[in-house]
Amino acid sequence: MPFPAVTFPSNAHITATISKSWETMAIVILALWTIGCASVPSEQLRAWERHEGKANLLVFAHGFNSSRAEAWGRFIPLIKADKGFDEYDILSYGYPQQVCFQTNDIRDVGAHLKSELTVELPNYDTAIFVGHSMGGLVVLHALLELGGSNAELISNKRLRVMSLGTPYYGATLASIFGPYCPNSQAEAMKVLSKESARLMQDWRQRGKIPVFPFYGGLEDKVVSQASACGIAPDICESVDGDHETIAKPLDREHLTYRKLQVMKEKAGTKTVPPSEQRILNVWEPLVNTCGPSLTTTRPSAIFVPRWVSLVNKLRVIRNIHDLQNLMGVRDHLREEGMIPDLLEEAYFTLSCLERIGYLKMEKIDPPRMMEAVGGRRVENQKIIFLKPLTIVPE
Repeated sequence: MPFPAVTFPSNAHITATISKSWETMAIVILALWTIGCASVPSEQLRAWERHEGKANLLVFAHGFNSSRAEAWGRFIPLIKADKGFDEYDILSYGYPQQVCFQTNDIRDVGAHLKSELTVELPNYDTAIFVGHSMGGLVVLHALLELGGSNAELISNKRLRVMSLGTPYYGATLASIFGPYCPNSQAEAMKVLSKESARLMQDWRQRGKIPVFPFYGGLEDKVVSQASACGIAPDICESVDGDHETIAKPLDREHLTYRKLQVMKEKAGTKTVPPSEQRILNVWEPLVNTCGPSLTTTRPSAIFVPRWVSLVNKLRVIRNIHDLQNLMGVRDHLREEGMIPDLLEEAYFTLSCLERIGYLKMEKIDPPRMMEAVGGRRVENQKIIFLKPLTIVPE
């Protein structure tokens, strides 16, 4: 009786099985590592590298599976030591990241950055956004949302975007994530994904801010030239480094650094008088408490300290404390010039002081009108002091 034939698996089949097993094991390890990671509050993932009340702003947004501490190497320290960037504040923006089971997608992160910009951009004349890899997509989503909900905030700003190896048409490695290790951000970065196509279409229709893309011309094996240049292929340029080191210049001769210098020169640099910068340094806690003003020409960082000083003077030299007398005290400050929205500045500052319990505002009975700057007539109000204004040193 003949023995049944025995079929041995081919070498290719054995190799594929082993490869699949290792891949599954790697994904399980990543998943377990992700589950065990303690979450960090999102406010701790971003930081001001320099915050001195400058008129110009640099915003850095890192890429996939990275962080503000890991993404930039010596890039930001080189900028801080460069006198050519002395007139720039620097914000390093970060966001929650995990390899597996990442539920927040790129649009979610962009919406979060947009919320941050709503607070910070009113204080700046110029802003340059530097996005590495996925960070470039985050920046575009943020600016699209900002343009849709708060267009006037960016209409009179000088804004630029510098993207470094950003996968506008996806990255091949994004396809390794699957059902065992789901990641919404990686899903959106698969080659020619629907999400990428939607972003490109939205930006071409609504994006009003110039984007300057760069690719790792000689060494980037993660994002192809075609993908990194997809947003603006006609002006896309090559810089030094692979996908990681494209964002980590070791010195100022690195092409990424030199391209940023050129972009800064084209954007222009506004200089804030040193006296106003010192005001922000001393009064920063109160300025941060009051937040930004969206109804005044000057940023709150400049006018809030001046108006608090005037309120202090009003308390000392006047027996009747009201808005009209506050405007009268203001007349002694000739350096302010004829700023059309002085009354809005005063209201904003008084509202802030009322909110934190230093005074309260009441309507006068019977109502009395006052004449503000430019002949505008508004209703006068009482200023009732609740405690001394010893918020910051005079």
